[in-house]
Amino acid sequence: MPFDQNDLPEWNASGTEPPQAHKDSGWGMSEHPPADWFNWLFNKAYSALQSLFDNAQHKEEKGKANGYASLDENGKIPAGQLNETAPADASLTAKGITKLNSDTNSTDETTAATPKAVKTVNDAVGQKYTKPSTGIPKTDLENAVQTSLGKADSALQSVPAATTSISGLVQLDSSLTTSTSKAPTSNAVLTAVNNATPFNSLMYWIQ
Repeated sequence: MPFDQNDLPEWNASGTEPPQAHKDSGWGMSEHPPADWFNWLFNKAYSALQSLFDNAQHKEEKGKANGYASLDENGKIPAGQLNETAPADASLTAKGITKLNSDTNSTDETTAATPKAVKTVNDAVGQKYTKPSTGIPKTDLENAVQTSLGKADSALQSVPAATTSISGLVQLDSSLTTSTSKAPTSNAVLTAVNNATPFNSLMYWIQ
């Protein structure tokens, strides 16, 4: 239980401070020090004890409100004694506290993947395909190209033919025609321009 500071040996008479020589040498044989020197000594002792009790805290106040924090077995202040607001949860837009997750098939966006989860996925990918030290095998490359070409061909087959009202595949045509399902080439345009030259010259002389 804390000591009651009201029980301190109160001594309010300030007395007179002894000379430094007496502080250094102490009392001499058969010497009778003045009473004020004792008053000064007792007053100093009382003031020091009073200051100590005013500023010190008892061990029973450890870890309590208005007391002082205790330390755990790791030499740290327990979280329960910290008067701080807990950080918010982490999200895709803000930093915060989050939980670790070792699942490899989860779509959760509120937890963080552990190194174990990353290694599991990496090992699984490595088992499906291992790149040779000499490069990608020719057969693998050929199969990949053929697959890509097949997908492109399928995509083209699904595109309709272009018309005046629908966007789609169109065939080029270098002849001068009235077709509404083909697109003229640059050569067809040039031919039309050349064919129109005499008419332009005629219009020049008429003007």
